Amino acid sequence: MKTASLMSIIAMTVLAQSAPAQTWHGSFDTTGDVLRVENPAVPIQPPEILEAEELWRVSGDDDDHFLGSIDRIVVDKYGTTFMLDTQLKEVAIYTPDGDFLMTLGREGEGPGEFIRPGDLFVDADGVVGVMQAMPGRIVLLAPNGDPLPSHPVPEPPDGGLFMLGSMKWAPGRLVIKPYQRRVDGDGVLHGRDALIAIDGTGTEIARYLEREWTRSAPDNKRIEGVYGGWPPDWDVGLDGRVVVRTKYDVYELTVYLPDGEPDRIITREYETRRRRPEARQALQDYYDERWAGRRWSGNIGPVEYVTQDHDGDILEFHVRDDGTLWVLTSRGAYDAPTGEVGTFDVFDREGRFERQVTLCGDGDYWTDDYIFSGDRLYVVTDIGPEIPGWCRADDLQDGEAEISWVICYRLP
Repeated sequence: MKTASLMSIIAMTVLAQSAPAQTWHGSFDTTGDVLRVENPAVPIQPPEILEAEELWRVSGDDDDHFLGSIDRIVVDKYGTTFMLDTQLKEVAIYTPDGDFLMTLGREGEGPGEFIRPGDLFVDADGVVGVMQAMPGRIVLLAPNGDPLPSHPVPEPPDGGLFMLGSMKWAPGRLVIKPYQRRVDGDGVLHGRDALIAIDGTGTEIARYLEREWTRSAPDNKRIEGVYGGWPPDWDVGLDGRVVVRTKYDVYELTVYLPDGEPDRIITREYETRRRRPEARQALQDYYDERWAGRRWSGNIGPVEYVTQDHDGDILEFHVRDDGTLWVLTSRGAYDAPTGEVGTFDVFDREGRFERQVTLCGDGDYWTDDYIFSGDRLYVVTDIGPEIPGWCRADDLQDGEAEISWVICYRLP
């Protein structure tokens, strides 16, 4: 694991604390249909350098419990951690101190069972929901693991294959991303995507985004950041507001009110991060091998995947319980030196760029997965795909595979 220089941390922290506070030089643009909060590159407050507060860490091959592939993590109001293991098809539960407690669920098609799990939530009563991606359904488990009736979801229109892409819980609602795929007799692929909120009966109570599209052979080009999951990323706050990122190379987030109406668009001046040619080529080689020979239903293919010469501006973001918004940019993640988890842009509830926080600790976005929940940041280490050459410029040699860890940090 990597640690930062203590003296450099102290020096940067003293510098940040001694710098005078600044004023916001952004603007609220009300000329369009939706309020735009236009932020400059410099935040209101001076930068902060903080040592990440580690609460606990567990090894993937811990004697108490083996962890497979951890793709989703949720912390409840008591500090208990729930990890969705998509390899072992179960939910592993850890105490606030990081001790293994129990597992819930298992693979299958019966009550309390699921196949192809893709997402997880825990509601205020401790009920655990596991999203089955395909065919789309939401399995519910009581806190003791007993199966409950599945959470109802809206009936899909027009038939075809119904799937769920992701879901997140907030008081009084469950926000889900359903999508459908259907191939007609002419081999044309029809798609319908949406982002909606439903209540406990499965009734839609808000619609944030939706789109319909068609694709025909030889339309087989998949451009990074353009094709794929839509919207690319989103989060929901405890107050029911939904924040969505829909663009790859534009620093822009759209905030929706609980009823589905757009509230504001948050932007920031940002210089897009260009990739090293060697790194881009390594990524292109990886996708060429991954997609070789693959075809879509309806003879739409074979697939050609095209990588970009730049990273997406926003990689991760999280709505904190207090309504503030934490954003991890490509520069804040990939340019973080050894010993830094990353640098986060922090916006207040109005969307003003308030400060930048650099967290020092173990975590490397090149190889690790970052998962936010509540006031926690979980780093799942060494799970990135093996892509020779896709690495830091000063770390061009591939190292031996390491044991994966889950590290639990408390966000400041």
